[in-house]
Formats: sequence, C-alpha cells, structure tokens
Amino acid sequence: MEIVRKGKNTNWITQMNVSDIINGVSKGEINPGYGHTTEYWTKYKMQAVEFFAETTSAMINNPESLLQIKKCYRMLIRNI
Repeated sequence: MEIVRKGKNTNWITQMNVSDIINGVSKGEINPGYGHTTEYWTKYKMQAVEFFAETTSAMINNPESLLQIKKCYRMLIRNI
C-alpha cells in the first residue's frame, strides 16, 4: 500500500498526518516525506503525543486522513 505520495494533486494534510505517525513509530529513522528530527523523538513519550495529535487533527480537520490512519493502525484505533 502506498502511504505517502507527493505531487500537485495530492492532499498534503492527509499525507502529513500519516507520515508524522510513521516517522514517530520509527523514532525518526523513517521519514516518508513529512516528520521531525531524530532529536525530537528522544523527548519523553513523544511518539504517543504525536500519535494523539495527528489522530485528533485528522478527526477534526480531515476525514480522508483519518481513514488512512485507520487503515494503517487498525489495532490502535478500533473504536474511533
């Protein structure tokens, strides 16, 4: 499954939410297009904070992004 696409016709907000979560899960080792520095991920529990922030952002701002997050992380967000 292609997670992050770049180009004129893509929804960058959808891509950013998923990309930031992937970046966090890998502690900065994987950067699929959007993300933070590896130093950012050394802060206490930042992966959980970022997952919460990106999921909440998707719930409020972008239903398409939330669907993508649900596809990638079914076990984590079954009840959202």
